[in-house]
Amino acid sequence: SIPVIGNGDLFSVADALRMQEETGCDGVMLGRGVLGNPWLVRETVAALAGQPLPPPPTIEERFTLIRRHFNAQLRFRGEMQGVKEMRKHLIWYLKGFPGAARARQRLNTAPTQQAVLEILEEYENELLKN
Repeated sequence: SIPVIGNGDLFSVADALRMQEETGCDGVMLGRGVLGNPWLVRETVAALAGQPLPPPPTIEERFTLIRRHFNAQLRFRGEMQGVKEMRKHLIWYLKGFPGAARARQRLNTAPTQQAVLEILEEYENELLKN
């Protein structure tokens, strides 16, 4: 037998479970759903294995990953191109947070690595206060 993998519009654990239930597929493939939410992978793996879901990432964990991703992007592409290319990822990472629209607007015009890191730090501190 050939395994069948379901994919498309999987943005949550519920989406993955629904797809498996409705189609009988052997597994699921996550794509756009992990943009800005890579923790969806571990949550989906746990759910499909019948295990309890891991706790959601804290604000600190999220921003630690954002900075790691940003630094990797800078090493790979250099500062000018890395800053530009990271903007689309920052939009995904910050989606749904209070005040994210303003933070994203500032990040989209930040010209340097230092400016991006300062904005991220300010926004993380703002979220931690509330």
